[in-house]
Amino acid sequence: MREIVPSLGRLGVVYNPNDQGAPAHLRSLRQSARSLGISIESNIPVKLPEDFDRVLPMTDFSSMDGVMTFTNDLTSSYWGKISGFPLGHRLPTVCEFRFLVQMGCLISYGPSLDEFTERVVLQVDKILKGKSPSEVPVEQATRFELAVNNRTAKALGITLPRAIVIRADEVIE
Repeated sequence: MREIVPSLGRLGVVYNPNDQGAPAHLRSLRQSARSLGISIESNIPVKLPEDFDRVLPMTDFSSMDGVMTFTNDLTSSYWGKISGFPLGHRLPTVCEFRFLVQMGCLISYGPSLDEFTERVVLQVDKILKGKSPSEVPVEQATRFELAVNNRTAKALGITLPRAIVIRADEVIE
């Protein structure tokens, strides 16, 4: 995101505090952001579907230069509600998965869902063939995907840097 928006200094974060991974993701994000001179301006917690209609309209997007979303079932299911607010305030968004860029997020960088699915299938297969779940090793992703949405960039008045477009696994035109 910093390559696309060099002036990025303040970031808002949409996340579900009920997601078990959220605290670790927030700690990691704060640490990384601090090292880049980016402040986390606002946490935007959404626990339930009705929170989108309550929390997002009350959020002060004017204090932000961009928005990041943490992905879980709730935030991905209601991406349409989330995306309208940053776009309406002309703020770039960064997401975790390519499918959200296909739905209008500006940029994503995250693990390949295809690889994730392949790994889960292999693990389930081992368990179904008699291995104890405790014997099946935990695996980390090895393939990551970069995707950008040029339509969203144009709507925001942003020109995507050529270096990003060349590196991207997918560019939405």
